[in-house]
Amino acid sequence: MFCIARPGKSEEQRAEEIANSKHSAQIDKQLKEESKSAEHSIKLLLLGSGESGKSTILKQFKLIYGTGFTETDMVTYRSAILGNIVGSMKVLISESCSAGIAFESPNAERDADPASLSGREEYARMVSDLPYVFMNTAGQEMISSEVLKAMETLWADPGIQMCYQRSHEFQLPDSCAYFMNKVREICSPNYTITNDDALRVRIMTTTITESKFNINGAIYRVIDVGGQRSERRKWIHYFDDVRAVLFVSAVGSYDQTISEDRSTNRMIEALDVFQKVANSSALSNTAFLVFLNKIDLLEEKLSNPSKPFNKFFPDFQGPNQVDAIQNYFITKFKAASNNPNRIMYFYLTKATDTNQTKVTLKVVASITLQMNFANCGL
Repeated sequence: MFCIARPGKSEEQRAEEIANSKHSAQIDKQLKEESKSAEHSIKLLLLGSGESGKSTILKQFKLIYGTGFTETDMVTYRSAILGNIVGSMKVLISESCSAGIAFESPNAERDADPASLSGREEYARMVSDLPYVFMNTAGQEMISSEVLKAMETLWADPGIQMCYQRSHEFQLPDSCAYFMNKVREICSPNYTITNDDALRVRIMTTTITESKFNINGAIYRVIDVGGQRSERRKWIHYFDDVRAVLFVSAVGSYDQTISEDRSTNRMIEALDVFQKVANSSALSNTAFLVFLNKIDLLEEKLSNPSKPFNKFFPDFQGPNQVDAIQNYFITKFKAASNNPNRIMYFYLTKATDTNQTKVTLKVVASITLQMNFANCGL
């Protein structure tokens, strides 16, 4: 491409026109290349209701097939971890008060003990006044030693622990105990966030993100959208040209309700969302790969006599075991689709376990690549 300079313009103006013309040509070339790349890529849509763990699956994609977490990611995650810790303790304090669960001091000399009953009430007020957002500056203290002591003392309080055992009755991040048990390390100015920490931090997805991964020479475009009810109206705009839907459901949350209200069970919500999405005309023949996630929580809860599965799903007639519950939900998900010939795969996953997730994603990549070949007539 060349540019004919108009008479009467200065050398500087003509040079600027030429530079702009070249820049425009570069943009056009880039857009054409991206369009060509998109045509030959495999588009995967990552869906699921809130708190299902789908954003953790996306993080695993980045660790396993991408460049890992960037320095910017880690700075963001560290601040978010502090927010998760403070937010969790605020919820525990509030729910303890609502349930009439008092702080308990194991020390008879309550008034003389700095961690006494009255002291713990003061600690509770201190934590309740903390912000949810913390600005991250490397090497600087973001949580004071006094606040750290308050957090540790409250977490060790028998009343708070009693409330924590009832956390399925309210909204508390699954990672609460994980972070609270290492709160001293996390609050240190020298704390270095680990991949495990980054996988467990909770940041609500409120935007649409597209991530590209080169897996064995094939380009995968993974679209992640928010799972909360208020975000679902945006989903339909991304249904075109989807090779497969990765649908994440939190089977380990069978005893919990969604954040939008306290009456809807999380797995009931997941099945309802799945039914609406799977029967959308735009996805009528699209393959669904369903992740029955948080299997570690499922195993832990099934060992608790107070949380038998049929207490929350009365129509379940099988043994209180993982395999039986897996088959129960597989039947439910299959029944939710109006297309009896739809391709569906099911996986038991623990999204925070990189080794386990790596095996699953390897299978997912292989299956979706085969489907892409079949769609192209190869």
